[in-house]
Amino acid sequence: MSASIQKAPISTSSQRKVLDITKIDDDEVIILPTIMLSDIACDISGAINVLNDIGNILNLIHQRELSPNQTLSVARLSCDAAERRVKLLVHQLDAINEAMVQSKFAKVGE
Repeated sequence: MSASIQKAPISTSSQRKVLDITKIDDDEVIILPTIMLSDIACDISGAINVLNDIGNILNLIHQRELSPNQTLSVARLSCDAAERRVKLLVHQLDAINEAMVQSKFAKVGE
């Protein structure tokens, strides 16, 4: 799930809660909805889990604790999991880059 980044004036409505974790010398700030930040954090967490799992599988293969058939099976599953996480992270990066191109920073990944 990705939210589209749009320029909008900051609302001062009493119903809107803004958590400002910027530093005094920050001269540019991008405001993201918490749901978007939560989605990004979840996707990063999932990628960390997949990378840890792949590391463990590679260690099992290196230690020769898997049969050739098991090695093929876990390699296939690892590949599928990695590809899925890559797609999710690319989707999140695209959403973040929408905001980045509006800032003084360049897009990430180019």
